[in-house]
Amino acid sequence: MIITEQIEIQSIVVHNVGNKLNDEGISLSKSGLRTDESINNLLLTYFFSPFKSNEYFNLFHEADLNLNEVFSYVSGIFDNPETLYSHSVNLAKHLYEQSIHPKVRGGELYIAYFRDCIVDGETIDAVGLFKSETKETF
Repeated sequence: MIITEQIEIQSIVVHNVGNKLNDEGISLSKSGLRTDESINNLLLTYFFSPFKSNEYFNLFHEADLNLNEVFSYVSGIFDNPETLYSHSVNLAKHLYEQSIHPKVRGGELYIAYFRDCIVDGETIDAVGLFKSETKETF
């Protein structure tokens, strides 16, 4: 179970990633997003409210997990949270290269570094990757 009441967004970056098949392009932010406590609370609600069950996802690579690009970039963020922006650029470019299905819509990609997440009773740091394909007011 994920408990969200104590989670703190340490840093966050937002990029716009289109569909490569449709030649929509990619628009990279110049820096991380600056937020205050009220914006952080809104973002936490926006990110975590869709998750109604304990769904956990694992990254995979047939030969070696270190060869999985997403695993490599996220591991770099965990090793040094100050590198979130540079790794977020790589994650956005990787997503763009994989967005070749006609039904994949472009949208905003949020990469966030969270502190004090409680998952199954253990306090940990986490990296969240979220893509929003529709504009919503929140």
